[in-house]
Amino acid sequence: MYPLLLPIAFAISLIIMLSIVIFSTLKSIKRAPRPHSIQWLKQHGKRVMATVLQVTAEGEWKYGGRFSRWNAWEGRYELERVWQTVNYVIAQWQDPQTKQVYTFRARIDSSTGIEKYIQGHPLPVIFNPTHPEQCYIELQSAVSK
Repeated sequence: MYPLLLPIAFAISLIIMLSIVIFSTLKSIKRAPRPHSIQWLKQHGKRVMATVLQVTAEGEWKYGGRFSRWNAWEGRYELERVWQTVNYVIAQWQDPQTKQVYTFRARIDSSTGIEKYIQGHPLPVIFNPTHPEQCYIELQSAVSK
């Protein structure tokens, strides 16, 4: 009565099985770190010493992981949030080859303490040699010194 039903069912099941095999294979392949990731910078970047220019404190919202109250205007629940002060270190370093100066900022974890970062003191930095604007301040190693 339905002569095409069997081949269509077979084709659908084959597509589903191939999709599962392809998905599981792609999931098992370990991804290489992106060129701008911290891991990549630690492995392939160049280390230089930056100079602390300034330490700033800014306010921002910290959002929690749970919903706290109903917002009647928006018609939905809002995430719990708390106003907090966040500290940033602004530092400057010079590319040893091109002599170009780069300025950037990084967030300071409250557990490391802001008093460790003093204007004019050195700070270790890792940068991407092909894209020097991609850099990472090694705050933990700066604090331990």
